[in-house]
Amino acid sequence: MATQFAGGTYVNTTITSDGTINTMITAMQTQLTTAGWTVSSGGGTNNVLMKSAASAYPLQIQMRFKNNSGTSMQISLADTTNTYLGGNTTTNGIHIYPNTTGTIFRILATQYWFCLMQTSVYATARTFAYGGIIYVPSFITGVTNAAILIGNSLTDASATLPNSWRQYPCITQNTAPNFQVLWNTSLWDNANNEWNSIGYAGCPQLMCTCVTAFGTGGTLVSSLPFGCRWASGADLTFDGYITWGQTTGTDEPMIRGQLYDSLGILDPYNGDTTSTFGSHTWYNIMNNWAGSAASSPRFSFWLATS
Repeated sequence: MATQFAGGTYVNTTITSDGTINTMITAMQTQLTTAGWTVSSGGGTNNVLMKSAASAYPLQIQMRFKNNSGTSMQISLADTTNTYLGGNTTTNGIHIYPNTTGTIFRILATQYWFCLMQTSVYATARTFAYGGIIYVPSFITGVTNAAILIGNSLTDASATLPNSWRQYPCITQNTAPNFQVLWNTSLWDNANNEWNSIGYAGCPQLMCTCVTAFGTGGTLVSSLPFGCRWASGADLTFDGYITWGQTTGTDEPMIRGQLYDSLGILDPYNGDTTSTFGSHTWYNIMNNWAGSAASSPRFSFWLATS
């Protein structure tokens, strides 16, 4: 399949935190509105429900940004009829800690998805969230809901760092973060369950076409190092396929579709860097401990910003 682009307005901007949750919620409402989302309820309050645009399939999702009187902002998903609701508490959902005054967060967003992350921070909990609908190819029929919300947090105040897409494409390598995935009528709300085993492959993962481990200086260390570059020296790139099981980490991870405006590149690049190719500008959200983590796959994950 070709890379699927959301089109419309692309948001790529920074949010300077004043250390409060409510300011973060207001900023999310403002930037998602610019990207093409609409307010379903609670506009201008500390409990805002935003609705994405509908895709051509059609698919659509809602995201709630809420202050539950803890230390972090909570994000959860809901279908458009509010029938399937991800939990939004100091335990459920994705937690984003506003930190102190002057902390910089970046938000990337389109009418279908958003990505919120503290800039240049990869190994700190409560600093990342990605959410939105996914592109489902036409040969998969009868899909009424297809959406994902994932971050790098466990609870509102926990500093324990689970695995996340800011570091790895496969979140089962160490511990799984909170996430919520919705497929038709099946809502899987993973709340503070770390699934601490690589055997739990059903957790949401970015699909790596080839997994090649690297060490310091890019030295291949995998016992079976697969190719990752063309004979010309160019990196192998491929569309951002997303997989997850039905309702548990032990379920078979099935390819649900693509994340819009995304590409995987089988080479590690520094996080929070940009590049222009294929008539689009791209932003790499994954630092992947480039050149230092011998057990990590050679992989970087890019989102289009124009």
